[in-house]
Amino acid sequence: MAMLTLTLVTPERVVESLQARSVLVSTLDGEIAILPGHVPLVSILQPGAVVVELEHGQKHIAVSGGFVDVSEGSRVTLLATTADRAEEIDEAAVERAMQDAKALLSIKGVDEEQLARAATALDRELAKTKTLRRWKTSSRYGGVFA
Repeated sequence: MAMLTLTLVTPERVVESLQARSVLVSTLDGEIAILPGHVPLVSILQPGAVVVELEHGQKHIAVSGGFVDVSEGSRVTLLATTADRAEEIDEAAVERAMQDAKALLSIKGVDEEQLARAATALDRELAKTKTLRRWKTSSRYGGVFA
């Protein structure tokens, strides 16, 4: 079976470099599934869950935005602002960060820069929450895209 070569990088590290059957990502146009032989594509990567279908099982990764590039029909590069593997996400820390961001967003008189940072933080934590939910309901049990 044909496979994709997936590379996921952030400014700090190479998060994943592996062979995959398919990759599900969130773009401005919605979620897309990338399969071997996909047409060339460059798109904005939205905050959300990336689901990687492996030969045996899945990987779930939260990304907070960036770009997706599909070239040569089988090479997928994700350039993400941040990326967290589902198994590395601390659920309690995510909940605290979401509450902090929501609290800042509700304060009157906060300057635009602080509001933008709080909104970005909330998007990042929501992506982690979505990733955890998908991971808990599918990957550990060998499921398919949730």
